[in-house]
Amino acid sequence: MANYSTGNTAAALFELSTNTSSSSSFRGLTFEERVGRTIVFNDGKIAAANHRIDVEAADSTDSREIIREFNDVILKKDITDNIDGEVMLTGYLVKLEYVLDALSTSQISSTVISLIVSFFVLLVLTRRIAPSFIVIVPVTLAALWVVGSMAVLGIHWNVLTVMVTALTIGLGIDYSIHMWKRFETLVERKFAPWESLRITNSTTGAALCLSALTTAIGFLVLWFSPMPVIRDFGLVTALTVIFSLMMALGLLPLLLVYEAQAEESDESFQE
Repeated sequence: MANYSTGNTAAALFELSTNTSSSSSFRGLTFEERVGRTIVFNDGKIAAANHRIDVEAADSTDSREIIREFNDVILKKDITDNIDGEVMLTGYLVKLEYVLDALSTSQISSTVISLIVSFFVLLVLTRRIAPSFIVIVPVTLAALWVVGSMAVLGIHWNVLTVMVTALTIGLGIDYSIHMWKRFETLVERKFAPWESLRITNSTTGAALCLSALTTAIGFLVLWFSPMPVIRDFGLVTALTVIFSLMMALGLLPLLLVYEAQAEESDESFQE
């Protein structure tokens, strides 16, 4: 057991890695098992070691701050100079932060691609640029409102809330198409633009309000979850539904009326 008195840590741990006696009656593990869980040897020398530190993080902001503080310690010159090897930070929080960064980065590009694809699909269906653009604009603004509301309310990105822009596009496109199609049908029947808007709001708009209300309430139930991640997702999704509805019933009708009046002016001018 000379290794324990000479200060040779690697040799002492290597000797313990071959010791099959019990290290603790409470844990029921041998010295060999305990050392084997944290240290890898190569020819009696330490090739890799895992040092575990338990931390708590309530959200992604806490995780990011904890990781930053640990990295600051690891990068200190007096630590790295005394180690013949590389020090790396790993663990659940590090992996989760990496996933969130990747999701956040890809979210922007995927949202833009979704809007572009939606625009071209609408363009194929309507064969007109103006209606396609009019339907897309409220959806884009609703997505921006949701992201802005998250910042105001202090809701951080996680594996669930990162999906809100996709949900906004899905719901917003649906609501907007319903409103646009009903309005266009009435205009084609020679109703005046404002009269078409009144009828659209009283029929399709009322139905969308009831649908959005039940959907928002359903997601708000998640607010009673004991898990903060689930609560945030429920609140953000409910805001997504509300903002999509507000844009479909507020901004979209004004754009539709403006387009209809512009077309009437063009027809009158041509006559």
